Amino acid sequence: MGIKIVTDSTSDFPKSLAEELGVTVVPLNVHFADEVFIDGVTISQQEFLQKLTQASVMPRSSQPSPGAFKEVYESLAADGSTIISIHIGDKLSGTIQSARLAAEMLPDADISIVDTRNATMGEGGLVYMAAEAAKAGRSKEEILALLNKLIPAAAEGNIILVDTLEYLEKNGRIGKAASLLGSLLSMKVLIRIDEVIHPVGKERGRAKAVKSLVNYAVSKAGKDPMRLFVAHVDAKDEADQIAAHLKQELNLVGDVVFMEMGPVIATHTGPKTVGACWLPVE
Repeated sequence: MGIKIVTDSTSDFPKSLAEELGVTVVPLNVHFADEVFIDGVTISQQEFLQKLTQASVMPRSSQPSPGAFKEVYESLAADGSTIISIHIGDKLSGTIQSARLAAEMLPDADISIVDTRNATMGEGGLVYMAAEAAKAGRSKEEILALLNKLIPAAAEGNIILVDTLEYLEKNGRIGKAASLLGSLLSMKVLIRIDEVIHPVGKERGRAKAVKSLVNYAVSKAGKDPMRLFVAHVDAKDEADQIAAHLKQELNLVGDVVFMEMGPVIATHTGPKTVGACWLPVE
């Protein structure tokens, strides 16, 4: 009995935290031509990046089936537990539609489906806050109210540095004109996720872009108490650097939560991506 938190692998929720907080992660799929891998299960980030550098065709991702969610929900609800299932925004992926269809197949189970409007550390940060609330004994209504308050905050409070717009453009996430603009003069582009991808800045050179990312976070977060989530694709040193700067500048509560962006997110952002999300604490 109790409240069980479910998410999908685009939240990049760390396995160690999932075990500690009792979060179940339903994986998406990654396709290299005719090869299909289960995100974080049959392919790791390191294996993915190696294949990415050798691939002649751009990889793509696909959502879990409703059956995959149904199996998870049935197992978790067997003891009468309530399920809160927290997912990537439905304008970014069809994943949440699979979750909704699965919930409809189980009318006797108490399942709430939550659209985060976000992905990676924005989605993962919301999962973390919900899981902590569940662990603290908060009710379903209290956790859903908390998420409804934090989802707009996550949409405003995230920033991602992509080393190239090539992957977002080839996966149909941005227009070709934006891709051309970003590639001019080796520009490094800063984006924000709020239902869709919004460009928020560009810099010539990576060091300047990292500094702009930090400055953006500081200017938006203010001095209210915050939890900080930092994620990356093969850019751990910069993730550590960003976290260190933000620890000095922001009013942080608790430790920084680090996440590795998994193969599905990396399919769209490419290597050397790094980002941060800050969420207010009551």
